[in-house]
Amino acid sequence: MAAAFWRFSLGTFLFSICLGLSSSASDGKVIELTEDNWKQILEGEWMIKFFAPWCPACQHVAPTWSAFALKGKQLGINVAEVDVTTQSALSGRFMVSSLPTIYHVKDGRFSVYDGSRFLDEFVNFVKEQKWRDNEPVPSWKSPGSFVMGALGILFKLSLFLKDIHEQLTTTYGLPMWASLAIFGVATISAGLILGLVIVYVSDFIFGRPGPPVIPNIPEAKPASKKDEDDIDKELKPEECKENKEAADQPVRKRKPQATTD
Repeated sequence: MAAAFWRFSLGTFLFSICLGLSSSASDGKVIELTEDNWKQILEGEWMIKFFAPWCPACQHVAPTWSAFALKGKQLGINVAEVDVTTQSALSGRFMVSSLPTIYHVKDGRFSVYDGSRFLDEFVNFVKEQKWRDNEPVPSWKSPGSFVMGALGILFKLSLFLKDIHEQLTTTYGLPMWASLAIFGVATISAGLILGLVIVYVSDFIFGRPGPPVIPNIPEAKPASKKDEDDIDKELKPEECKENKEAADQPVRKRKPQATTD
């Protein structure tokens, strides 16, 4: 009796694990991706839609996207979406510049879907593997790369600064110029501090540069009589004769012309 109970418990436990692993692709629901769980798209096949609640085009495609998710189990694909208003860092990773933007992902291969937004087109895109005809995203622009991670942080920082600006002007009633002045002073101060840190770190790693080395250039000595004689010997006889005739030729003086009134 006890052995049967343990076998039943073990079977239920394994079934629960398998059900949990496959629920994302089999429950027919659109998966919500965030900055915390987006790395799961690096495995398997995914279609991801980036949208905003205020976007009319996104609102129009929403029912079609939900119907497409119902066919996810049949197609063996995960259908997900990202709200750019709450996941700004994630939209920065994917360099989303227009809405809605749809990505196809297959085992870490990213490509942008550029077809029409109809259910049949979505299904045929996956079933007929039309995504192979799309140019994949370069490795340096891949959402998992360091460059895109840094860009996502900048997106998040920009929205954070925007929220602070709105809080200063709305909550505390500061004028626009005062808020901008605060941001300007903070930016300059941060730049100075960062510059000093970089200088100290470079000095610590590479050491301070030494004084400049001035080369010792000897002064030019005036030519002696011996050097001049050596130069004359090196000249050809014809050149020496011409130089001598030119030196012996008298200088003709020009007579002034009389002027008539």
